[in-house]
Amino acid sequence: MKVPVPSAPSAPRWLGVENVELVGAPPALEPALREALGWKPGMRWGPLEPYRAARRVREAFPCLSGVRVRRSWSGRAARFEAALREPAAAIVRGGKREAYLGRDGTVFAAPEGVYAEPLPVVGWGERPAAAELGELARLLAAAALPGALPAGLKGLRRGEDGWTISSADGAELLWGPLEWTDEKISRLKEVYDDALPRFGALQSADLRHFGDGKIMVTPR
Repeated sequence: MKVPVPSAPSAPRWLGVENVELVGAPPALEPALREALGWKPGMRWGPLEPYRAARRVREAFPCLSGVRVRRSWSGRAARFEAALREPAAAIVRGGKREAYLGRDGTVFAAPEGVYAEPLPVVGWGERPAAAELGELARLLAAAALPGALPAGLKGLRRGEDGWTISSADGAELLWGPLEWTDEKISRLKEVYDDALPRFGALQSADLRHFGDGKIMVTPR
């Protein structure tokens, strides 16, 4: 990602920055961050330029939750500490990863390779409103807790009847609207504990009528 970098003003040697350190960035992102900082060996920055550089980097890379600058005036050095946002899921449209959903319900982009660990996949047509994104992030956080769902959550997709969870055991959980999250998770575990000994593996569990006290299961 090319980021326009203004030329640094000249400054007295004792005010300048002659050494720059970058920490906290994953290897896939570090070269682009260094380019965005705009500092090169032999360059001397004025006293305000490190803070301007941190702001440029933060604005250019939405996957960062913050960029902190620590100055060493005696050492004429600046240390940039980059912090990554924590993704709850990868957003996929048309079979391609488009962005990420943060744990706070925000949507942000990130360069390829920044997040190496497998993430649940979320798919939708029209982008949900902010309130629904917040509820979606809350569902993902609740489902990620040990033992929350009968099997791990692989992905979610939104359709006309609400959301559907793809479970790691191959079952589909027809979740419906993003409401009653904690209650649905608790009741679903009870339903699985009752149904599995009788039916074996399940094909689906329908929670779209949860408000009416109904969860319907289909054996595989």
